[in-house]
Amino acid sequence: ETQAAKGIYVANWRLEAGNLLENRGQWKVKPVGKNKALVSYRMITDPGITLPTWMVNHGMAFTLPDIIRGIRKGLSHGPLESQDDFPE
Repeated sequence: ETQAAKGIYVANWRLEAGNLLENRGQWKVKPVGKNKALVSYRMITDPGITLPTWMVNHGMAFTLPDIIRGIRKGLSHGPLESQDDFPE
């Protein structure tokens, strides 16, 4: 049985070209009740240089909340039927 058959949807990505040595990740959406879902986001990024811990923490502290706000905003428009339904 596939994960999609269980209602679990997964999207993976990997940067093919750009100025980062590595950038890959995954979104996973799993239903956990009526009109509820558990969304997980995993990302691995290697900029190719050593960054101070404070800089990494600062980036994470601002980027992840923005991602969550974007998901909530998108979901506030109701269920999506197709790719064309995504709000701009």
